[in-house]
Amino acid sequence: MKCPKCGHQQTNTEECEACGIFFAKYKKLQQQTTQQVIHVERKRSYTLPIVISVVAGILIGAYFFQGSEDSAPTRPKQAATGQALSPDTSAKQLARDDDQSAQSDNPAPRNEIERARSGTVFIQTEWGLGSGFFFSADCRILTNRHVIELSSKQVAKIQAEFDRREKYLDSVKAEIERRKHEFNLHCNKCDTQEYHRYIGAVEDKYKQAERELQVMEDKLFALRNTEDIQVIMANGAKIPASVINISENYDLALLKLQEDTKCAKLSPGLSKSLKYGDPLYTIGNPIGLKLVVTSGIFSGYTDVKGVTMIQTDAPINPGNSGGPLIDAKGKVYGINTAILTNAEGIGFALPIELAESEFGL
Repeated sequence: MKCPKCGHQQTNTEECEACGIFFAKYKKLQQQTTQQVIHVERKRSYTLPIVISVVAGILIGAYFFQGSEDSAPTRPKQAATGQALSPDTSAKQLARDDDQSAQSDNPAPRNEIERARSGTVFIQTEWGLGSGFFFSADCRILTNRHVIELSSKQVAKIQAEFDRREKYLDSVKAEIERRKHEFNLHCNKCDTQEYHRYIGAVEDKYKQAERELQVMEDKLFALRNTEDIQVIMANGAKIPASVINISENYDLALLKLQEDTKCAKLSPGLSKSLKYGDPLYTIGNPIGLKLVVTSGIFSGYTDVKGVTMIQTDAPINPGNSGGPLIDAKGKVYGINTAILTNAEGIGFALPIELAESEFGL
C-alpha cells in the first residue's frame, strides 16, 4: 500500500516502513482535524448576521430615542427651489410656490424692451400674418391697414383669377353637353362602355374644378370681409378681434379685442425728438416667428408717397408690419410699415403722432 503521509509503497498495512507512522492513528488524527475546521467555519457563518442585527437594533433605538425628545430642534425641510421651509409651512404656501413655478414660462419683464414685447401681439387673418401693439388702457390695438385689409388692387387680382377659373368651368361643362349630344345623334351603335369611360373622366374633371372654384369663392368672400381676425398675445392666449377704425389717409387701423383681458399698454415717444444714430428696436412676427426683437438706429426721415416716415436700418421683415418701433425705454416712436425691396437695412415706420391724431388717442 501507499503511505498517506510520505507516499512510500510497501506491503505492511499497519505501520509505514519509511516514516514510522501508524496508519490507524494517522487516520483518526486527520478526522479530528477536519471536524475542528468544519466547526470553526460554522461558527464564523453566524458571526456576520449577529453583528448586523446588533447594529440595526442600535440605529433603530437611537432613531426612536431622538424622536421622543420634545426639546430636540427640528431641521427645516428643503423646498425644490432651494428655499428652506419653516416647520409651520402650510400646504397652501406650497401650492402657491408650485403655481409660481408653473408660471415661470411667462416671467415678469426684466427691462423696458421686454415690457414692450409683452404689449406686442400677433395678428392672424384669412390671408396672412402681421403684428400690432396695445396703445390704450382699454386694450385697443394699433396696426397697419394692410395687415387686416387687402388693397383693392389685390382683391381685383384675386377676382380676375376667380373669373378665369369660372370661365374654364363653363367650358368644361359645355364640352360634356356637346359630347353627350353627338353620341345621342350619331353613335347608337358605338361602344357605349368606351363612351361612358370618356364622359365619366370629363365629368370627374368638371367636379374637381367646381370644388376648387367654390374654395376660391369662399376665400374671396373672406378677403372682402375683415371679420375673422385673431389676436395672439405674448402669453399665447388667442382672442378674436374686431375693427374699430380704418384710416383713409394712412396705412393704419385700430382693433379691439372681443373679450375682456389685461394688457400691457405701450406709451408714445416724440418722433421729432429722434436724433441721427439713436438706437431703435422693432418688435414683430416676421415670417411667423413670434415676437422677434431686432435693433438698429434712426436713419432720418423719408417722404414715401407724400407721407413723412421714420427711416431705420433695424430689420423689418414680412410679418413685422404693424409692430412698434421703440427706444431702449420702451417708448413707441413709430408703427413699422414697409421695407424697400431689393435693398437691405432700409425700413420705414409711420410716426406715432399720425396714429394719435387719426384715431384721437
